[in-house]
Amino acid sequence: MPSVQRPQLSITQLDYSKESTTTSYYVDETIDTTYTANFAAFTALVNAEGLLTTGSQYSIVQEMNRSVQVPPVAATSPFSQRELRWRVRYRDLVTEKEYSFTIGCPELTGNLKPGTDEADLDSAAWLGYIAEFEATARSVDGNNVMLLGATLIGRSN
Repeated sequence: MPSVQRPQLSITQLDYSKESTTTSYYVDETIDTTYTANFAAFTALVNAEGLLTTGSQYSIVQEMNRSVQVPPVAATSPFSQRELRWRVRYRDLVTEKEYSFTIGCPELTGNLKPGTDEADLDSAAWLGYIAEFEATARSVDGNNVMLLGATLIGRSN
């Protein structure tokens, strides 16, 4: 476990049945010095994640600084369910440790390799997300990261 608290960005969204799911990212400490720099970097990551989900984003919290909330509105697609998720795998480029996290309410259209549960990392949405994730997110130790892949998972995976 790290000995210092790392800044985080958390994005919460609602699914079709108004259940919430949250994804949190450790972020680059060097951009945590000014709200303007953070806002630009974090907005790009939030927007990139939004292209991979069908949920309705309503709360964006930048821990150790500020938060933005909009009125919660349920997602419009009945297929938007928090029980389905992308399990995203990434590696710390210094320690070589691998980690994973999940993003709820996955948008499958155009983002899934046909006949598999694997994300199509060559899709436009994934390419944009990978660029923003690797530019903004950090490992728990504060190091740069590389996204390795993503898999569609269900409730019990």
